[in-house]
Amino acid sequence: MKQMSFILPVRLTNPFIFMALLSILCHSSVSASLYDVVMDDIDWQMHENKHFECRLYQKVPLFGGVSIIAEAGHQQSIELETSLYPTRPESVQVWIMPQPWGHYSKGSFESASEIYRPGRHGQRLLITDYFLSDNFQVKGLHVALKMPVRQLLDRLDSRSYLSVYTVAKMSQNSSPASNTIEVRIPTVGMLPAMKKMSECIARLLPRNFRQLHQYKLHYALGQFLLNNHQRQWLLDTVRYVAVDKNIREITIDGNTDNTPFSDSYETIDRLQNLELSKKRADAVRNQLEQYLKEAKIGRTVNVTARHHGERYPVASNTTAAGRYKNRRVEVTLLHDANKSPMEESEDPH
Repeated sequence: MKQMSFILPVRLTNPFIFMALLSILCHSSVSASLYDVVMDDIDWQMHENKHFECRLYQKVPLFGGVSIIAEAGHQQSIELETSLYPTRPESVQVWIMPQPWGHYSKGSFESASEIYRPGRHGQRLLITDYFLSDNFQVKGLHVALKMPVRQLLDRLDSRSYLSVYTVAKMSQNSSPASNTIEVRIPTVGMLPAMKKMSECIARLLPRNFRQLHQYKLHYALGQFLLNNHQRQWLLDTVRYVAVDKNIREITIDGNTDNTPFSDSYETIDRLQNLELSKKRADAVRNQLEQYLKEAKIGRTVNVTARHHGERYPVASNTTAAGRYKNRRVEVTLLHDANKSPMEESEDPH
């Protein structure tokens, strides 16, 4: 770790000026820390939770570690495993920067939205979110990236290093304090691990448990047959169920808006909408059962279909947008509450 300091390249002969500058420095609340890895200590480790997660890990002396993560469902992130963040940082930046012997020209990246640091050109990665992670597995900072991990790996080569720069605001003697932390990791010797990472990414599921735990299929007015988009969601559901043996049941709930079929009594309209919700739920159940049969999963997975008509709206039926939200089938995966979705998995037959 390198501690940064301020140097005054001037001669201070006036004691009043000296005391004024000393007071400014004493009350200055800016501290900066740089953690890096020397090339001899580079040792990227590849860890795979088959179908669910791929993780490249590098240990950083005095800091902890840094992981590049790809998850099922096309989720990508960088995780800083450290105890140096007592609170959520005020800002986070992730950069691909050139080594002293490397150089990135301003036109070497295609995206017009990419930002470059003045002086030495590099690429700043877009961040969708960041938050503190503190559980029994990881303590530190989780940074979600917009760039897919496969594309990130393509950008990293022996001429670059990965830089994560954070700014944290903390209270110190009732005065605001800024604490900046930068982690730099060279990418020399990363190629073998990158190859394994790419192979692992190819085995990831198209959707994860958070995406499939409960989702909605929406319909046009009066429709109940499945379109290609809806069938793809059901196919991805079965692909997930095939490798997560903790899923034992899938529930399907059909719903409609309150649009009348014709000029008729309100009671008849409700009965017709109830029948339409049943057709929607049955169509989803039949398609799911067909996919489950084709997957030849070696355990019983119960599929339960229910229909509710217009009884449970999730939005107002007074607007077209609200009625569209109400014309839906909700698909829910029932998971063993005592186990993590990635705790146990099995290959599909």
